[in-house]
Amino acid sequence: NFVIANITLPNATVKQITLSQVNSTNKYNNSYTIPNLTGRYNIIYIANDTSANTNDTETAFFFGNDTTLPQAAAVEPINGSTKNLSETIEIAANISDNLEISKVLANVTLPNGTIQQITLSQVGLTNKYNSSYTVTPSPLGQYTVTFIVNDTSSNVNNTQFVVFNTTDNTAPEVTNLIPSSGSIVDSGENIEIGTTVIDNINVSIVLANITFLNNTVRQLV
Repeated sequence: NFVIANITLPNATVKQITLSQVNSTNKYNNSYTIPNLTGRYNIIYIANDTSANTNDTETAFFFGNDTTLPQAAAVEPINGSTKNLSETIEIAANISDNLEISKVLANVTLPNGTIQQITLSQVGLTNKYNSSYTVTPSPLGQYTVTFIVNDTSSNVNNTQFVVFNTTDNTAPEVTNLIPSSGSIVDSGENIEIGTTVIDNINVSIVLANITFLNNTVRQLV
């Protein structure tokens, strides 16, 4: 009279489907789309004839597995952009998965090959994961950011990456001037001309221009 199948999902939900006869054969079937739920699925087959006799002793089971890789899109920083050394930037991506995200990391590869790993956190209930990153004081060159996305089924996607270049727009800091401004020295006196210079990378050269009363300029190295 009818043939049905009760499918018990890993979360104990039961789905019932009706199996239809295939042409004039003894085979009864139907299609079933496995939901995004991993674990064991139990099937009970229930066959009923026209005399109301029922057989529900046949069972089977299978396991639902997740092999779908999580995805990363709309990544930041913009590929090919330029950042200043010591600048704090955002590293971010929109992350999606058919089930659930476990963790999102970003490997930042410096021009000298050093790798710095940072953890990206979910922004509220959105798909965006981000973190701040301060570009290292040196070296100058190309930085590569590789996004590593892991879901709760241990599927890992590390194919998404961006590169950015660095520039140095930070002027050296000059302090502790010698002689101090406004000081008085005697004519013919041998004095020290000096200063403290600090830079985020390296100091190339320090010069001092001395302007005399007649507006001539003498430069000291």
